[in-house]
Amino acid sequence: MPFTHFICETTGERVDPQDCLACALGGALPGCQMTPAILAGILRHQRPADFAMTQAQAALDGKPVTLDKALTVTELLGCPRKTRLMKTVDWADRPARLYWAYRGTLFHDEAEKYAAAEPLAFAEGRLHWVFKFQGQVVSLSGQPDLMIYRAGAWHLLDYKTIREVPRRTWRHTCRATGQVIYDSLFRANGKGVNCPHCGVKHTSDLVEISEMPPQPRGSHIEQLQLYTLLIEKNGPQLLTALNDVLASIGGAPLQQPPAVNTAELHYLDMSGGLRIPVEVWPLEQRMTLLKDRLALHLLEDPEPICDPQDAWQCDYCPVRAACELQQGGPVGRAALMAPQPEAEAA
Repeated sequence: MPFTHFICETTGERVDPQDCLACALGGALPGCQMTPAILAGILRHQRPADFAMTQAQAALDGKPVTLDKALTVTELLGCPRKTRLMKTVDWADRPARLYWAYRGTLFHDEAEKYAAAEPLAFAEGRLHWVFKFQGQVVSLSGQPDLMIYRAGAWHLLDYKTIREVPRRTWRHTCRATGQVIYDSLFRANGKGVNCPHCGVKHTSDLVEISEMPPQPRGSHIEQLQLYTLLIEKNGPQLLTALNDVLASIGGAPLQQPPAVNTAELHYLDMSGGLRIPVEVWPLEQRMTLLKDRLALHLLEDPEPICDPQDAWQCDYCPVRAACELQQGGPVGRAALMAPQPEAEAA
């Protein structure tokens, strides 16, 4: 089922989107910072529950193929249970929590404008790949923000709006074992450091501290890897489009689809941007990522997020209540902090 209601920022009650717009137009309730234009933009970018399947069927253009599963790259990398529930249950959310995704679309619009003026840039084209996996016919689709043809290859660029761009960190390494103890925004500065490898508290002279450049988020790196697969699988179609452009500017046509040789993430916060190069993984590693993620989404009853590093996502999930009902208890960080039953005696 699609998104149906907003949750009022002031009262916490469900409110019809049109009533929410009217309230904002009239000045909004105390404590609400939403304006009509932002609310309308958020609504405009809510995808229907069957978006991936509808897009996949349209891309097949009448071919006699019966799809068992259709996913976008974003869905594939997200929580499998959340992806399934958002397509099957009625859900609502606060405008402030939907704002971040909407804000990101504003930069996508700028990428499209750039591509319209730059002949060798391609933006926001949805790419599709249909294949068989575990006996099912699956469609995967995605929209790279920007593809630029340069030096005989594709350069892939993806924009990410974020509260604060990644910062450099300090890596603390055990001199005795050579293993990393932890990365931090701050140096230990003479304080003792507990080493999980040696099991002792090191003084600063036994810890090597080195400056590390800003690092991209792991999920963002994975997103680019899956985009490269889509670009490669759509090589013939992209080659035709690129050759048409090359012919219009007097360039020599290509005989083979260009590869994706370079990629980067462009993080944007309110103070500026940060470009971070991303290495394109070998094909086998990218395919392993695809298969591992897809196997989770094809489970009869996919588990909720259980990795402690990702458990925070449950705090912002609009279908958390339905997930916990299915789980029979808390999920996310609440589940990690819940008392664990004592192990039975052997």
